[in-house]
Amino acid sequence: MSESIRSSQVAAQDDLVSTAPTSASKATRRAGRRLRTAPIQPEPGSLYDIMHTYSGTGLYVLPILWTDIHTKSLNVQFQDQGRVNYPAPVVDHDLPPSPPPEPCDAARNLCYDISTFADKTSAPSAKLGALKRFMSGFFPGMPCKAKTGVEMEFHFGTRFYRKAVKLPMIWKRGDSRSHSFDSAATRPMSSSPMSNLSDASLSDDDEASGSKIQRRCERSAPLLAYVDRDHLSYVRKSLFRVSPGPLDGDYQNSPVLNLQQLRSKALVPADRDQDAHVVAILIAMAQQRFYSNKTGRRRFKLSPSTNEPASDEAIYDVEVRVFTFDAEENDFIVYTGTIGADFLEGFADPARTLHRQSDGGSSMRIAYTRVPIWPFYGLKERLGKALGSEVTGARFVGPGYDTYRNDAELALHQAELARAQLESERILLATEAVLRREKEQSFQELLEKSFGQQGTKRSWDAADTGIPTDVTPPASAPKRRRRGRRASGIVEVW
Repeated sequence: MSESIRSSQVAAQDDLVSTAPTSASKATRRAGRRLRTAPIQPEPGSLYDIMHTYSGTGLYVLPILWTDIHTKSLNVQFQDQGRVNYPAPVVDHDLPPSPPPEPCDAARNLCYDISTFADKTSAPSAKLGALKRFMSGFFPGMPCKAKTGVEMEFHFGTRFYRKAVKLPMIWKRGDSRSHSFDSAATRPMSSSPMSNLSDASLSDDDEASGSKIQRRCERSAPLLAYVDRDHLSYVRKSLFRVSPGPLDGDYQNSPVLNLQQLRSKALVPADRDQDAHVVAILIAMAQQRFYSNKTGRRRFKLSPSTNEPASDEAIYDVEVRVFTFDAEENDFIVYTGTIGADFLEGFADPARTLHRQSDGGSSMRIAYTRVPIWPFYGLKERLGKALGSEVTGARFVGPGYDTYRNDAELALHQAELARAQLESERILLATEAVLRREKEQSFQELLEKSFGQQGTKRSWDAADTGIPTDVTPPASAPKRRRRGRRASGIVEVW
């Protein structure tokens, strides 16, 4: 009996132990509760406020789906800077055309690469190869290296899209040991007027004078990107998938096809030069400096909302460039985006105002310039002016242009130009002499027709004038003599 009582007491103690709450069970119940977060109060003009204003429009989408509404809602300002037409060879229209001098091998190879790049029938890989070759040939001192097939993230607050922005080619800043990344053979252009003024790369003094975050972020910062405009149009047209219909009916599924075509048409900008996708690319390039490529965490600290001084880890203004090619006009279009620190902080903290300029202006401004690719001579200088010395590694000023020749070749080239000038002047003088003789001959024929051979004027008769001979001219009325006083003083009246 005592043993049965003892066993029942042990079983009761086991039940008490099993039903007693443990720390693990408390943690489980605590994790199951919903955490309370403070309500977000976005500032006017912040991304949250913009998304609330355009609540009926999907703005939180991939950059390939950005439209003109994104440009308008973000208050991004585009500025047309016109065309850069000079320097270029001067053509004297008063002189007759003469055959130009034979170009050197370097100029011929670069011109071939330009033609391959501008040809609509060239393969995409051939275009990218030609682009890399003539960019390295034009600007051998570029402080950045080219890389193809780049995919960048797009950050929004604590979240980010992976591989959101895809670019065919990008140039990222690197140290001096990585400048030979491009395998294309290059040589310095000794005849370039401003090839020695290289100042774009950051020197040791510049890095020492910059802030801590600036020295860290500028080492591998993207400076320039290329966007294929034709490929972008193709992607937009084929972006939305259409499921096929029944085999014995409407296989192309016309209703869905028409709907997807309307969606693709809505992505096309009203002005092709002011594409919203370019805005997204510039923002992503600027964000690459301040976020880790592996973890996606930001490398900077948000500036305080009060008037406290900013720390060395604060974000700063960024200037990035994107260029594309207009196959219809044969023009490069260079976009230079100036993105303020407050605009980038607005994407890092969507509750903050994007534009905090004192004058109320936009914190993101995009200036674009057109550069014609023809004539070939002067393209290096025209494109260098549009890209800037930070990208090209040299300043280009003045009307001179590179002929891609060394000193000996340049002397021969100048002699050929002088010979061609003399030949043009000789042809001009001969042409003027021929025109003068023809003019004198035509004037002599006109004199012979108007006057006789003896130099006297011919008497024109009725046959010459074409007047009929049977018509008699009317008799003239008698003249009326006026009253007057003669010398004798007698007045005579008729």
